[in-house]
Amino acid sequence: MKVYLNWTVGPKDTKDSPVIEEVPASVPGCAQLDYANFHNWGDYNYGQNARKFDGLEDKFWLYKANVELPSDIEGKDIFLVAKGIDYEFEIILNQEVLWYQEGMFTPVEIDVTDKIKNGDIIEVLVYPAPKRKGAKPRDRQEADQSCKPAVSYGWDWHPYLVVLGIWDEFYIDIREKERIESCEMFYRLSEDFSTAFIDRGTVLLSKVRQQDGS
Repeated sequence: MKVYLNWTVGPKDTKDSPVIEEVPASVPGCAQLDYANFHNWGDYNYGQNARKFDGLEDKFWLYKANVELPSDIEGKDIFLVAKGIDYEFEIILNQEVLWYQEGMFTPVEIDVTDKIKNGDIIEVLVYPAPKRKGAKPRDRQEADQSCKPAVSYGWDWHPYLVVLGIWDEFYIDIREKERIESCEMFYRLSEDFSTAFIDRGTVLLSKVRQQDGS
């Protein structure tokens, strides 16, 4: 069962400084775009609107959501699942850093079964966009310190907009103790290519009980 969250987001000048302003956030989405929409900056493709975003990629961005769990979770496993966060970030539960990662295309799964409860606060701290020191400002030279698309750093047909944020799904996943964890199909061809042999690999998770039921 997937449980989606209601998020806010806000910029910070430094990692430890307070949030400057907290605004509603769309997840999946982009932190700067949420901030721009809240302030009615208009279409970034129009005129010089893109320049309103200048410097926002150098901020820390803090996402925040309150945990609201369904009632039927007894005896189940609970995971935080993040499909994609751009680009360097921490995942925090009740001020405890559970995960640090650099890279926007690697999904994250964190077992929080024994940690999470209703009313807890989940935070995602997104670091400033990576830029090569000494590179020409507002230029694609800055892009070689990450795997972010170079187009974000400006092109003749695209403004300089280095986006950050939770760009793919983020949710609480409630799972049965006994479950199929993963399943993959494989095939082998006969030497004359007339026959295909299908194999299936499956990982099952199951809770083992003792004779006394514990």
